[in-house]
Amino acid sequence: MSEVDDLRKEVGALRDMVRRLEEMTTIENVLEQGFEKVASYLEPLRDIRPQRILLKEAETRNLRNIQTSLARPDWSDVRQEAMDGEDGGGQPPMIQTIRRGRKA
Repeated sequence: MSEVDDLRKEVGALRDMVRRLEEMTTIENVLEQGFEKVASYLEPLRDIRPQRILLKEAETRNLRNIQTSLARPDWSDVRQEAMDGEDGGGQPPMIQTIRRGRKA
């Protein structure tokens, strides 16, 4: 091969690289314009988002109390104990003792 043929191959390879870069730029432009279009469609939604305000200390405390009251009780320490007296059927009445703890 001659030196001229080698240079032609290199020039051809460089042209292919430039063409691929141009195609990537075209694809990038299409994507960018698409994203800009989607962003312009979503722009009005910015106005309807909920307004966030800080809660007062009492309101925060009330919410924590609600969360605590909704937690399931810890039934692992439940037991039945006989009370003094009878329930009329010859059997002593039963009560359940529940530990005050809550499951996390």
